[in-house]
Amino acid sequence: MKAETETSELLELTDAHPGLFREIDPRLKLVAAALGVIASVMAPTALPPFLLGLICVVILIGGGAPLRRIILRLLAPLPVVGVLILLQAFLSGTTTLYQLHLFGRAFSIKAEGLKQGACLASRVFGATAFVMLPTLTTSVPALFEGLRRLKIPAVWLEMTYLTYRYFFKFGKLAAGIRQAQLLRGGYNNLRVGLRSFGILVGNVLIGAFDQAGKTALGMELRGYEGQLKFIGRLHWKPRDTVWLIIISLLFISYAAIIGGGLL
Repeated sequence: MKAETETSELLELTDAHPGLFREIDPRLKLVAAALGVIASVMAPTALPPFLLGLICVVILIGGGAPLRRIILRLLAPLPVVGVLILLQAFLSGTTTLYQLHLFGRAFSIKAEGLKQGACLASRVFGATAFVMLPTLTTSVPALFEGLRRLKIPAVWLEMTYLTYRYFFKFGKLAAGIRQAQLLRGGYNNLRVGLRSFGILVGNVLIGAFDQAGKTALGMELRGYEGQLKFIGRLHWKPRDTVWLIIISLLFISYAAIIGGGLL
């Protein structure tokens, strides 16, 4: 019963949602996502990646992906992006917009730095949205099968798959340990908190090593011969050719617009 519950929770977290784009060949979605990430990162201004990311979000919502999950994934890089925007605003440029006086020193927020920060945030938004396209519209086995067909090294795929598989398990283990520590006052002050955190990390590491041994033994008993076999059969269909033409035209149009300086 416990195993069934864990399996159902894992599928709930990782399985793709039904919609228009689920039936597209995963290889095509992966290549399109990679091109989209490159286009977002290399955009000269903030507007193009923002528009590309917005289009991806609309496509995902129209395809049936949960809005809550989309928002959570878009917010994931926000802390890092926020720090980078602040650094750009204070350290880059010469045109002062506002001055902050802290600890007897003046810190200037500059217009050029804010512009660069906005461009950086827009690039991250666009790249994140493109990454969500295959991950929210394709099941995990199909994604890994698509990566295998794209000649991604087998060792990298196996390590990624196993890491992904046990990420949820050890995340749940860490959350349970931390909850028990909180109930026992394990974070009442800095000294006790650091000690509790060390115990938490130690228990998770011990569990990881223990699980690694069990997984290796289980794989050997099931006939592991040096390569995982991902479940998923990919067949190129006529509609995939249509989507290939549409996506190619979109990227060619985008390159022409950027090259012409229209955005």
